[in-house]
Amino acid sequence: MSRTGILLLLGLTLLTTACSKPPPPIGFRDRADFEAYVDRIDMPDAWKESLKQETKRVSGKYLNNMAAYLELKGEPVTALLKKYGMKADVSLDGVDPTPAIRQAVEDLIKAGDSENIYKNGRWLDSEELAGGVWDEGKNQFQQASEWAAGQKADRKRGPESQPDFGDVRAR
Repeated sequence: MSRTGILLLLGLTLLTTACSKPPPPIGFRDRADFEAYVDRIDMPDAWKESLKQETKRVSGKYLNNMAAYLELKGEPVTALLKKYGMKADVSLDGVDPTPAIRQAVEDLIKAGDSENIYKNGRWLDSEELAGGVWDEGKNQFQQASEWAAGQKADRKRGPESQPDFGDVRAR
């Protein structure tokens, strides 16, 4: 391939990358902020309560990165409706969105766990320890170094890692 062809291909790649707009980050500070956002959505109160209840299983980091983890394009609520709306139960009594919300939460946990060294449960624990404040978390390199430090600390604390001076004392 010629130099002109390579430059043209590189230019097209950069152009398409620059033109594709990533989904907007949501960025809630804590669960109360998230629930206030849910309360502002125009939908029945029973649906809002179902959404709040189901999302209690997900850490704040995962909810803040929902658009990225679930590969949602555009406005997150509309994109969620497009992706999971067909999983809602429709009957003569009305529409129950709980199965759709439950499936979205399970997919969010699965996608978030595959992207993070710390799993959802660990982020939920850190959320409780931080007094309910949502930490956006650390990048993968910071997570890896923390994990390695934890592994090293665990090895140091084990009895097999303690030096045995019994032979020295017996001399």
